[in-house]
Amino acid sequence: MSQSLKTQWQLALQGSGLGLNRIGAGLIMSLHAKPDGSAVWPAMEDEADRVGCNRKTLEGHRTALVTLGWLVFVAGPVPGYRGTEYRLTIPEHAQKTGTLEASAVTVLPTERDRSTESVTVLRTEHAQKPHINMTENMTSTNMSFKT
Repeated sequence: MSQSLKTQWQLALQGSGLGLNRIGAGLIMSLHAKPDGSAVWPAMEDEADRVGCNRKTLEGHRTALVTLGWLVFVAGPVPGYRGTEYRLTIPEHAQKTGTLEASAVTVLPTERDRSTESVTVLRTEHAQKPHINMTENMTSTNMSFKT
């Protein structure tokens, strides 16, 4: 028996190197999906309460997943019925499996990040762990902090 798209998505997200917060937000979103990855419309306030964070934090991570191609907007909310609907999608760069090729993914900063710049994460598909070149991305000349 083959895995559902939902399970494939969860496994691909787990190996994406996007960090605990974005992966956690994605897994929360995926709990509401049908096996084919459709019908994702969680109540964000309820989910934020369950995991002990603020709604805007969870929504920020969801927005990052949309921007990075892990979620696709389907339909706006229907007041009194359901929230905004999304569909799980596996980005093209995450579909390459079983290869030794590495791909670079630009991770956009969230509202809570201190750095105002994006960070490039180098992913090696077979290792499923991110490798961050700290000297390239964290030099004093390209770092700026919000105050």
